[in-house]
Amino acid sequence: MEENLRRTQLQSLDSILDRLERLNLDETNRLSGELRHDLEAVGIRIPAKPNVSDLIERVWELQEEFLEREESGELGTRRQLK
Repeated sequence: MEENLRRTQLQSLDSILDRLERLNLDETNRLSGELRHDLEAVGIRIPAKPNVSDLIERVWELQEEFLEREESGELGTRRQLK
């Protein structure tokens, strides 16, 4: 994956996570339209009664999956070069 695209995707997930963590600290489950859009854009479905803690967990899972894919892709490339 191109480095700029990878960086942009990670920044997007970080931004979503930051906003969710702020909502969690404020003890609210009210998501803005923009945050809903951003969550859906990365493939997270939002239930009728969203739970911010659950959404945070899902973003963490996405970050982990993304980083694992990147790591395995890099490893594959290194193996081919040897």
